[in-house]
Amino acid sequence: MRFTLANGRQVDLDMTRLEERQRGLRVMLPTRASVRDFAPLIDVVLFEGDGDSFRFTELSAAQWLEALRGARATEFDSAKQWVQARIGSMWEALRRLPRVPDNHYAAVVAVPPMCSTLPAEVRALRLRRASVSQWIATLHGLTGKGVKAEEIECAGVLDRLGRIPAQVRLTDNEVIALVDLTPATPRLIEESRFAFVATAPWEPCCERIPARQFRRRGLMGPGRDALHVVRYRHLSLGWSVVRTRYRDLVTERIDWWTVLDEKGNAVGQPVYGFATPNEAIAFAQERMGAHFATWGRDSALNRWEQYSLPGGSSYRELLVQLHDWPSTYISKHYRSRNVLAHVRTSLRTDAHGRRLFYLDEVQSDWHADGQAAHGSTNDLPAAPFAREWALLVMKVMLWWAQRQGAEGLAWSSPELQRRRWLRPPAVLYEESLPKAARALSKALNLPCGRAEIAVRRAGLAVAAGQRGWEVRAPDGHPITKPFARRDQAEAYAGLLRGFEPAMVPVLWLDGIPPIKAISLFGVDTREAWFGSAPDAA
Repeated sequence: MRFTLANGRQVDLDMTRLEERQRGLRVMLPTRASVRDFAPLIDVVLFEGDGDSFRFTELSAAQWLEALRGARATEFDSAKQWVQARIGSMWEALRRLPRVPDNHYAAVVAVPPMCSTLPAEVRALRLRRASVSQWIATLHGLTGKGVKAEEIECAGVLDRLGRIPAQVRLTDNEVIALVDLTPATPRLIEESRFAFVATAPWEPCCERIPARQFRRRGLMGPGRDALHVVRYRHLSLGWSVVRTRYRDLVTERIDWWTVLDEKGNAVGQPVYGFATPNEAIAFAQERMGAHFATWGRDSALNRWEQYSLPGGSSYRELLVQLHDWPSTYISKHYRSRNVLAHVRTSLRTDAHGRRLFYLDEVQSDWHADGQAAHGSTNDLPAAPFAREWALLVMKVMLWWAQRQGAEGLAWSSPELQRRRWLRPPAVLYEESLPKAARALSKALNLPCGRAEIAVRRAGLAVAAGQRGWEVRAPDGHPITKPFARRDQAEAYAGLLRGFEPAMVPVLWLDGIPPIKAISLFGVDTREAWFGSAPDAA
């Protein structure tokens, strides 16, 4: 049931990211939701060819229709009817969705400056104009010059060239325009709660409030012809702006605008409200900001802190997510979709007082599940970056460590992993991460060595209890009252047991210029990282 555009390309609607979008925007759906309510939450996807391969357009159905309307597209009317029919076909699944979003969302921490090497490699060929068949053969040949085959595949350029007649001649700039690595470009997120977005749009509506609810909601009535109609509702927080019509012997005016909170009750405002809806909306925005600020700010959901190495500070669980990847994978450790890898991090100081950004654990559930399911009949989507996901994580963490003001990027040694786990991922810490570090050290001219950090001696455990962080004896019983923070409990346990040195591998960052670009595949050159950035993917 796809829709064909005037240029012959096909689009469809996709519900994959609906709940994620609803949670992120804090959209509260009405009990009797309509197509209009769901249109801002459903993605429009663009199909690459005749098959099932598609890419997200980054437009919701509502945004897409508005873009067609703004461009005065000839297919606007038919597209509007198609959207209504297409959402109608999804209605059985849509009606089961929660009306109030779960207080859980993926907060975007940062978007690394990822770049593709393909544009520079295409220009270096000095092939200014050639036939499509010649370009396809030339791009295949780039793998012999160090370009990753997976980069060419993920860029989709070969597929797009394949839909153009072989004899058509294209310039190098026209070929570069076909490169799109957006689906494979990662972003850093952390799972969070208590984030209320007051900047979501106000949705026009028309809902008459029954007379029996006037007094409970703090509205005027039952005067002559009293009427209260909800005309605007905030999509995120549920506040509303009401058009009020009321007349008695002392009213200053008979028509004004009233603001109701998320419970439908009038908030403190002038007795006769506001003269225009814009004034009421401005007042509501101000009150919402003040009201929801008391509910708490973004709070990261650090689920696995008790398994991290004692002695660090500023613990965070950073997730490397492929938000625009067309398939969907859900990790067993996190609820966000398409988490390629998760990294448990902290800040530490080595024996010489140098500030380290420390990777306590690096893991890819997606690749691990893929290996476990190899040869089985399940439909687990293949994970991208099959050969170099560890390298991708190290590149992103190198950039992030510099942004944190660290002098070095350190990570857990195989010895520390064996001390903590019965079956540690030996290959990752003995081969994959060291190999990635050596490649970055060589390409970027970064010193690679070891640093000494302090680790609390064994004998006591620090664990999260129901009322806070507890210091526990070997038998599991707490030996003191709970602490509010883990670092407080760790400090107390350290006083009792003391610390011992541990050596960890490190890439030293002090003295290098700011990182301007990161190659999506491979490591590229020092000039690409610190000098003029290559063309963005």
